[in-house]
Amino acid sequence: MYAWAVVISGLGGGLLGAAASFGAVAYQQRRLDRREAASARGKAYGELLLRSLTLAQRAATLMATARVRSGLREGLDVVLRHRKPLDPMQLHDWLMQDMLPAIEAWSNIWLTTPPPIVTKANELFGACSEVMEAATSYEPPAGAAQLREFLRGLQENPEQTKRVTDAVFFLRETRRDFAILVRETTGQAPAELFLSSNSAP
Repeated sequence: MYAWAVVISGLGGGLLGAAASFGAVAYQQRRLDRREAASARGKAYGELLLRSLTLAQRAATLMATARVRSGLREGLDVVLRHRKPLDPMQLHDWLMQDMLPAIEAWSNIWLTTPPPIVTKANELFGACSEVMEAATSYEPPAGAAQLREFLRGLQENPEQTKRVTDAVFFLRETRRDFAILVRETTGQAPAELFLSSNSAP
Protein backbone atom coordinates (compact mmCIF):
# COMPACT_ATOMS: atom_id res chain seq x y z
CA MET A 1 0.00 0.00 0.00
CA TYR A 2 2.83 2.37 0.80
CA ALA A 3 4.31 1.91 -2.68
CA TRP A 4 0.94 2.65 -4.27
CA ALA A 5 0.56 5.72 -2.09
CA VAL A 6 3.95 6.97 -3.23
CA VAL A 7 3.07 6.32 -6.87
CA ILE A 8 -0.34 7.98 -6.57
CA SER A 9 1.13 10.91 -4.69
CA GLY A 10 3.85 11.31 -7.30
CA LEU A 11 1.33 10.97 -10.13
CA GLY A 12 -0.97 13.50 -8.50
CA GLY A 13 1.89 15.94 -7.96
CA GLY A 14 2.96 15.46 -11.57
CA LEU A 15 -0.55 16.11 -12.85
CA LEU A 16 -0.84 19.21 -10.70
CA GLY A 17 2.52 20.43 -11.96
CA ALA A 18 1.52 19.72 -15.55
CA ALA A 19 -1.81 21.49 -15.05
CA ALA A 20 -0.06 24.49 -13.54
CA SER A 21 2.42 24.57 -16.41
CA PHE A 22 -0.39 24.25 -18.95
CA GLY A 23 -2.27 27.04 -17.23
CA ALA A 24 0.80 29.27 -17.33
CA VAL A 25 1.31 28.53 -21.02
CA ALA A 26 -2.35 29.19 -21.78
CA TYR A 27 -2.21 32.48 -19.86
CA GLN A 28 0.90 33.54 -21.77
CA GLN A 29 -0.76 32.57 -25.05
CA ARG A 30 -3.86 34.62 -24.19
CA ARG A 31 -1.66 37.61 -23.39
CA LEU A 32 0.19 37.12 -26.67
CA ASP A 33 -3.11 36.83 -28.56
CA ARG A 34 -4.37 40.03 -26.95
CA ARG A 35 -1.17 41.86 -27.86
CA GLU A 36 -1.37 40.60 -31.44
CA ALA A 37 -5.04 41.59 -31.68
CA ALA A 38 -4.27 45.06 -30.32
CA SER A 39 -1.39 45.38 -32.78
CA ALA A 40 -3.66 44.35 -35.67
CA ARG A 41 -6.27 46.90 -34.63
CA GLY A 42 -3.63 49.61 -34.38
CA LYS A 43 -2.39 48.76 -37.86
CA ALA A 44 -5.95 48.94 -39.22
CA TYR A 45 -6.51 52.35 -37.59
CA GLY A 46 -3.30 53.75 -39.02
CA GLU A 47 -3.90 52.24 -42.44
CA LEU A 48 -7.37 53.75 -42.73
CA LEU A 49 -6.07 57.17 -41.67
CA LEU A 50 -3.23 56.97 -44.18
CA ARG A 51 -5.25 55.68 -47.12
CA SER A 52 -8.07 58.18 -46.60
CA LEU A 53 -5.52 60.93 -47.16
CA THR A 54 -3.73 59.35 -50.12
CA LEU A 55 -7.03 58.54 -51.81
CA ALA A 56 -8.00 62.21 -51.52
CA GLN A 57 -4.69 63.11 -53.15
CA ARG A 58 -5.38 60.66 -55.96
CA ALA A 59 -8.80 62.27 -56.42
CA ALA A 60 -7.15 65.67 -56.87
CA THR A 61 -4.77 64.13 -59.41
CA LEU A 62 -7.69 62.67 -61.34
CA MET A 63 -9.38 66.07 -61.46
CA ALA A 64 -6.21 67.74 -62.77
CA THR A 65 -5.63 64.95 -65.30
CA ALA A 66 -9.16 65.27 -66.65
CA ARG A 67 -8.48 68.95 -67.43
CA VAL A 68 -5.05 68.40 -68.96
CA ARG A 69 -6.01 65.41 -71.06
CA SER A 70 -9.12 66.78 -72.76
CA GLY A 71 -9.98 68.98 -75.71
CA LEU A 72 -9.06 68.96 -79.37
CA ARG A 73 -5.30 68.99 -78.78
CA GLU A 74 -5.49 65.89 -76.60
CA GLY A 75 -7.54 64.12 -79.26
CA LEU A 76 -5.00 64.99 -81.95
CA ASP A 77 -2.09 63.88 -79.77
CA VAL A 78 -3.74 60.49 -79.28
CA VAL A 79 -4.64 60.10 -82.95
CA LEU A 80 -1.11 61.04 -84.02
CA ARG A 81 0.29 58.65 -81.38
CA HIS A 82 2.12 61.41 -79.54
CA ARG A 83 0.70 59.95 -76.34
CA LYS A 84 -1.27 56.87 -75.35
CA PRO A 85 -4.99 57.08 -74.67
CA LEU A 86 -6.05 56.68 -71.06
CA ASP A 87 -6.53 53.01 -70.22
CA PRO A 88 -9.50 52.43 -67.87
CA MET A 89 -7.96 49.21 -66.53
CA GLN A 90 -4.65 50.92 -65.73
CA LEU A 91 -6.56 53.74 -64.05
CA HIS A 92 -8.50 51.17 -62.01
CA ASP A 93 -5.30 49.43 -60.92
CA TRP A 94 -3.76 52.78 -60.00
CA LEU A 95 -6.71 53.63 -57.75
CA MET A 96 -6.75 50.17 -56.19
CA GLN A 97 -3.22 50.68 -54.87
CA ASP A 98 -4.79 52.76 -52.11
CA MET A 99 -8.40 51.63 -52.26
CA LEU A 100 -7.78 47.95 -51.48
CA PRO A 101 -5.69 48.59 -48.32
CA ALA A 102 -8.33 51.10 -47.19
CA ILE A 103 -11.13 48.56 -47.68
CA GLU A 104 -9.11 45.86 -45.89
CA ALA A 105 -8.47 48.14 -42.91
CA TRP A 106 -12.10 49.23 -42.84
CA SER A 107 -13.26 45.59 -42.91
CA ASN A 108 -10.90 44.63 -40.06
CA ILE A 109 -12.25 47.51 -38.00
CA TRP A 110 -15.77 46.22 -38.59
CA LEU A 111 -14.80 42.81 -37.22
CA THR A 112 -12.53 43.64 -34.28
CA THR A 113 -13.35 47.02 -32.75
CA PRO A 114 -16.04 48.55 -30.52
CA PRO A 115 -19.19 50.01 -32.15
CA PRO A 116 -18.22 53.70 -31.64
CA ILE A 117 -15.01 53.18 -33.60
CA VAL A 118 -16.87 51.27 -36.33
CA THR A 119 -19.25 54.22 -36.66
CA LYS A 120 -16.40 56.71 -36.96
CA ALA A 121 -14.60 54.47 -39.45
CA ASN A 122 -17.75 54.41 -41.58
CA GLU A 123 -17.90 58.20 -41.45
CA LEU A 124 -14.23 58.45 -42.43
CA PHE A 125 -14.61 56.12 -45.40
CA GLY A 126 -17.74 58.01 -46.45
CA ALA A 127 -15.88 61.34 -46.25
CA CYS A 128 -13.13 59.94 -48.43
CA SER A 129 -15.73 58.77 -50.97
CA GLU A 130 -17.25 62.26 -51.00
CA VAL A 131 -13.90 63.77 -51.98
CA MET A 132 -13.51 61.24 -54.79
CA GLU A 133 -17.06 61.84 -56.03
CA ALA A 134 -16.68 65.63 -55.93
CA ALA A 135 -13.35 65.54 -57.78
CA THR A 136 -14.56 63.23 -60.56
CA SER A 137 -18.11 64.53 -61.09
CA TYR A 138 -18.87 65.82 -64.56
CA GLU A 139 -21.89 67.50 -66.13
CA PRO A 140 -21.61 67.90 -69.91
CA PRO A 141 -22.28 71.44 -71.08
CA ALA A 142 -24.75 72.45 -73.78
CA GLY A 143 -24.72 74.85 -76.69
CA ALA A 144 -21.71 77.13 -77.17
CA ALA A 145 -20.13 75.87 -73.92
CA GLN A 146 -20.05 72.38 -75.38
CA LEU A 147 -18.12 73.62 -78.41
CA ARG A 148 -15.65 75.51 -76.22
CA GLU A 149 -15.05 72.41 -74.14
CA PHE A 150 -14.48 70.36 -77.28
CA LEU A 151 -11.88 72.84 -78.50
CA ARG A 152 -10.19 73.88 -75.23
CA GLY A 153 -10.85 70.91 -72.98
CA LEU A 154 -12.26 70.89 -69.48
CA GLN A 155 -11.86 74.15 -67.60
CA GLU A 156 -11.93 74.86 -63.90
CA ASN A 157 -15.47 74.85 -62.58
CA PRO A 158 -15.98 77.13 -59.53
CA GLU A 159 -18.88 75.03 -58.28
CA GLN A 160 -16.87 71.82 -58.48
CA THR A 161 -13.87 73.49 -56.86
CA LYS A 162 -16.01 74.61 -53.93
CA ARG A 163 -17.55 71.17 -53.61
CA VAL A 164 -14.11 69.56 -53.52
CA THR A 165 -12.86 72.13 -50.99
CA ASP A 166 -15.84 71.47 -48.71
CA ALA A 167 -15.40 67.70 -49.03
CA VAL A 168 -11.69 67.93 -48.19
CA PHE A 169 -12.45 70.05 -45.12
CA PHE A 170 -15.02 67.49 -43.96
CA LEU A 171 -12.48 64.70 -44.51
CA ARG A 172 -9.93 66.66 -42.47
CA GLU A 173 -12.32 66.97 -39.53
CA THR A 174 -13.47 63.36 -39.79
CA ARG A 175 -9.89 62.07 -39.77
CA ARG A 176 -9.19 64.11 -36.64
CA ASP A 177 -12.35 62.87 -34.88
CA PHE A 178 -11.47 59.27 -35.73
CA ALA A 179 -7.92 59.65 -34.42
CA ILE A 180 -9.13 61.29 -31.20
CA LEU A 181 -11.64 58.50 -30.56
CA VAL A 182 -9.02 55.81 -31.17
CA ARG A 183 -6.59 57.52 -28.79
CA GLU A 184 -9.29 57.78 -26.10
CA THR A 185 -10.35 54.15 -26.56
CA THR A 186 -6.79 52.84 -26.37
CA GLY A 187 -5.96 54.88 -23.28
CA GLN A 188 -3.56 57.35 -24.86
CA ALA A 189 -3.18 60.90 -23.62
CA PRO A 190 -4.85 63.75 -25.56
CA ALA A 191 -2.66 65.34 -28.23
CA GLU A 192 -2.81 68.28 -30.61
CA LEU A 193 -3.13 66.49 -33.94
CA PHE A 194 -2.94 69.51 -36.25
CA LEU A 195 0.10 71.75 -36.49
CA SER A 196 -2.19 74.78 -36.49
CA SER A 197 -5.85 75.64 -36.80
CA ASN A 198 -5.45 75.97 -40.55
CA SER A 199 -3.40 72.89 -41.34
CA ALA A 200 -4.04 69.19 -41.27
CA PRO A 201 -1.89 66.08 -41.61
